[in-house]
Amino acid sequence: MQSIASILNLARRPVAAVLAAMLLCAGTVWADRFPPDPVEELRQALRAIPPNRSLAEHVKALRNLAEMRRALTLQEWRAGTGADELTAGSRKALSLLVERFKQDVRGVLKQASTDGRLAILDMLAEMGPNLLSPDAEDQRGIARTFTADLAELIRSDETRKVRMSAARALGQIFPDPDVGVPACAACSLRAMWTSVAPPLQASPL
Repeated sequence: MQSIASILNLARRPVAAVLAAMLLCAGTVWADRFPPDPVEELRQALRAIPPNRSLAEHVKALRNLAEMRRALTLQEWRAGTGADELTAGSRKALSLLVERFKQDVRGVLKQASTDGRLAILDMLAEMGPNLLSPDAEDQRGIARTFTADLAELIRSDETRKVRMSAARALGQIFPDPDVGVPACAACSLRAMWTSVAPPLQASPL
């Protein structure tokens, strides 16, 4: 005759199996709800000693400009704690990241909606001259390389808010004065003319 303990043990087994299945399903749903973060995966690859050889693949896995900007700020780009030089692999991957970032930013500034352009202009203003890369043109700031693009928006964009945001971003990235000063002057003159022109246009001939 089975003991009471044995009977209870048998009775508990289905319950334990059901609970295990529920926990497994919950873990799967949780993982699906929070997919891996490409920026964090890049960080871990940079921390490897030596850095992971698949750094370029991690850079290619970044899905949008927000992730690229986060990736540009990673302290792990430097080779080792407090080191000033990049390893050859890290340098190549960082150059790839900067190239992707610049290409996508220019694509948005030329083709995106007004809201899209404004979002990128705010991002460039926040970046200022602080983010650098090993490339010679980026030594005074990656965002500074967009000086000509911002000047063109100031001169020709049809939306006043975009023109003003471009002027603000231009002021934050410490542009080449030969380009930045004329563009900002044009923006100021256009703003003054816009404020005066409507009454003039409404006047009878």
